[in-house]
Amino acid sequence: MTGSYFRGDAIAVLHPEDEARFATVTYTYYEQLNGYQYLKQLDIGYYFYTNSYAEAIMQVLNPKEKTILHIPNVNSRESTKDKIREVEHIIEELGEWQGIDPRTGFQLVKTTDGTILKIADLVDDDPSKRDKVAAALKDPTQKHNRDHVDVIIALGMAKEGFDWIWCEHALTIGYRSSLTEIVQIIGRATRDAPGKTRARFTNLIAEPDASEETVVEAVNDTLKAIAPASSWNKSSSTALISNPKAPTINQHRALTMELMATIHRSVTWGLIPPRGKFN
Repeated sequence: MTGSYFRGDAIAVLHPEDEARFATVTYTYYEQLNGYQYLKQLDIGYYFYTNSYAEAIMQVLNPKEKTILHIPNVNSRESTKDKIREVEHIIEELGEWQGIDPRTGFQLVKTTDGTILKIADLVDDDPSKRDKVAAALKDPTQKHNRDHVDVIIALGMAKEGFDWIWCEHALTIGYRSSLTEIVQIIGRATRDAPGKTRARFTNLIAEPDASEETVVEAVNDTLKAIAPASSWNKSSSTALISNPKAPTINQHRALTMELMATIHRSVTWGLIPPRGKFN
């Protein structure tokens, strides 16, 4: 069962005076994990990249982990505006393309160690291809087959209601302004399954760059991405920059790190150095 306080983040279902009539119940991820048989650890990590996210993707994407990867919306600042090429680049980074499984529509990719990865592409605009892949993912006979698929690449799909118990890593590119969306994405990785003792959520976001004219927007994006993690720690605080003439870039970074320091110690972050070019 999925319980949400409200659908979306704009308008609450209840007015404050109505809300006051109810008792508040808090059920954390850690309480949830304690009730599981296998899954006992959830890691939450935020990592910064420079230039294009495509240059840093393999430093947070582990092909040995069952992963749902959400690329950024084409209208976001993190997107290259070519979602098809972004998926192709990710597949190329994972290994050598071997073709398409005619039964499932999954992309087959051979890694450097000889492993054949099965990759579900839910970004493809061709309805016949995408529907075939989606149907294969929903096949009830494969629900308990860990080897059915290895990586799922999506844009707007594979979020709320999508059930893949073997998912170990929910990797999201770019910040998400909706806490509801983030909770739903994390929920894809927090399904209990035999042999699955650890799961993680990773958000790869752009590092603020002092050379950008939109530096304030970049910093706000960074803080919006990190801020939801504060919901797991009552002592956390959130601050967003709205005055473009106020802090310097060093103050921006200091503010970001101060926010990170208030978040629960299970949340990690790091700066991914740039490498190569994405073309």
